[in-house]
Amino acid sequence: MKRSYRNILNDVARQHIPTNTDLFPKIAAQLERNILMKTFHASPAISIIILVVALSLLTGVVYAVGHALGYIPGIGFVNQDTLVRTLIQPATSERDGIKLTVTDAVLTSEKTVVLYTLDNVPWDIMSRQENEPGCYDLPLLRLPDGSMLASNEAGGFSSQMRVVYPAIPAGVDDVTFILPCIMNSLPGLGPENWELRIGFGSTSPEMTIVPVIQITPNPVVESMNETAPFVLDNSLLVGDQYILTGTTKQPEADGYIELINIQVTDAEGTQVNTQMPALTDLPSFDWGLQFQAEAVEFPITLAFEWKKIEPIVGSTAVFKFDVGENPQPGQEWAVNQPIQIGGRTITLETIRADSRGGYNFSFSGDPDVSGLSLQIPGAAVLGGGGGGDGQGKFSVSQSYTELPKSKLKVILSNLLVSTPPETWSMQWSFENPPEFEANELASSSEACLTVTKWNQLTEQNEMQFPTVEGKIITTVNEGGLLPAIYISNPDGSNSRYAATGGWPSLSNAGDRLAYSAGDGLHVFDLSTEENITFGYDGYGIIWSPDDTRLLFTTTFNLYLVNSDGTNLEKINTDPSQVLATVGWLPDNQGIIYSKLTGAGFELIKYNLDSGETETLFTINNKAGYGALSPDGKWLVFADRVSEAANWSIFTSHVDGSERRLIAEPEVPTAFMSVWSPDGSWVVINTHSSDGSQIPVLVNLFTCQSAVMSLSGPVHGWSR
Repeated sequence: MKRSYRNILNDVARQHIPTNTDLFPKIAAQLERNILMKTFHASPAISIIILVVALSLLTGVVYAVGHALGYIPGIGFVNQDTLVRTLIQPATSERDGIKLTVTDAVLTSEKTVVLYTLDNVPWDIMSRQENEPGCYDLPLLRLPDGSMLASNEAGGFSSQMRVVYPAIPAGVDDVTFILPCIMNSLPGLGPENWELRIGFGSTSPEMTIVPVIQITPNPVVESMNETAPFVLDNSLLVGDQYILTGTTKQPEADGYIELINIQVTDAEGTQVNTQMPALTDLPSFDWGLQFQAEAVEFPITLAFEWKKIEPIVGSTAVFKFDVGENPQPGQEWAVNQPIQIGGRTITLETIRADSRGGYNFSFSGDPDVSGLSLQIPGAAVLGGGGGGDGQGKFSVSQSYTELPKSKLKVILSNLLVSTPPETWSMQWSFENPPEFEANELASSSEACLTVTKWNQLTEQNEMQFPTVEGKIITTVNEGGLLPAIYISNPDGSNSRYAATGGWPSLSNAGDRLAYSAGDGLHVFDLSTEENITFGYDGYGIIWSPDDTRLLFTTTFNLYLVNSDGTNLEKINTDPSQVLATVGWLPDNQGIIYSKLTGAGFELIKYNLDSGETETLFTINNKAGYGALSPDGKWLVFADRVSEAANWSIFTSHVDGSERRLIAEPEVPTAFMSVWSPDGSWVVINTHSSDGSQIPVLVNLFTCQSAVMSLSGPVHGWSR
């Protein structure tokens, strides 16, 4: 049987490092808390965590018509008309218990790409403060003649990096890889000036390079508006994935265009499921789409929903507030002060001191208000951010070299307001596209939830919902900075509001709710309405089987705490930059968590009594999320097996055996899936192209599936 492009991409991905982890779970936690945010402005802290030294634009050589383009996951685009060389074998060095490995390298006539990992890096040598930056010196390559090649692009985590250099001359078959220091480590605390000799040879005949076709953009614009805000710059066919990327024409005057959503339909009016492009080495873009080439009828229509954000010129206001002489992280002041600015009335709702040496200011106003500028005179700003829900709720945060104290004078300016949303469309077509064997692709997946079945489920107006029982917990966007938490029956009936917060977790008995809010962790008794505040932060909350303890993470450490907030205990895990909770074993003594390594997220079983650990297997999703079945025998998890595809949803035994594909990668799923109390069903959180949440119930024995009548993603299911 002819192998599909999807099979080829999956096979190639397994030969190379997994896709770059590009969403640090601490940021994911913040986005979960601010799930309604439409915009997110990164502060310098994020650049410490996720290093992107330069955005690489593909050269004219790479895109030249007539060249045989190819794509290698983890490496990027290559020109197959020129000689491609690769690393002969991985090179490793270990110092002070830290292991450096150059895992792969590819050399072309245009560039050199090197991949390396660092394992067992102690967290205590890393910078954790914005005002205490760590190392940013990038690795060098020393050629045999003593000359040095400096990188012109790098990205990844300190534990796993991709570095791009100029081309190495054809006659040079070995170089020295020089790592001045561990990325983001503090001076003098970790090994420095590593050197590794690495050699190159001809490309292995087993290496499959995925074919790439550049498609000349030729959109037919439906709108007669000559100032079309969106431009299609690049169109590619990579294997069986179309990649469209483009730019936004921003106005020359004040203000900017904000893209809300892109909806894609084919010539038959069928909605095309898309995702953000996931390939390494793409040109810089403002907007991008990636979708399966199979069964797309041309031309397709791209409908851009957008609005313009404009400042009210000259709008200013001043207010004063006393935070005292010793403000503490987590301390919050309920202000509720109306402020007149730019002919509008906004309300400063709260001020909160955070753990980064800064303040977060929360505002509300008319639905078209989206933000403003904020300044505390005399305070040296390290970084800032903010965002809003698009309905008048927004926040502004700043961190400082020294936290301002006592009476604060705050100057507000440049109130931002948005115009009503507009829609602009373009058509795009590919003349004489290659044929894809849709039947083979569908049958090879053997998934319970295929994209065809998902489309059928979401288009049905009426369907019989299976008989299942218990309590479902969801979060719903209701216009606040934190989502509302609801508890309902699985069929959506008897829905009732419980609290406002993120990362909700319902006890196994279904009588108590744990969640995270602005002031830290909470446990809310649903019958007595007693609400206990723990006073410290965390997420990824999981109840023990006997409902006496909670397991949670702060990204860098795992903790246990009694359900009444007493006896906080740090779990003695190996150091890692990212630790995520997965589940409790039925004996109340065993837990499973995931740990970020150079190869992905290792799933680890840990005995709380003896401290004994067992490494299970490795998955690759952006945050290490997974869930353990109630009987402790099965896991459900997201795993990306091809860089050119979305993640898929799988189940397997705890040791990784008997892996089964539940939702194929074309189904637009979230990381998090949820088990039913009896272990027969899983809830797969999916979403439409406009961001609407569509939880889908799937029976693991029969593959029976049904859309759940719920307004948000499912976080838990209790008896």
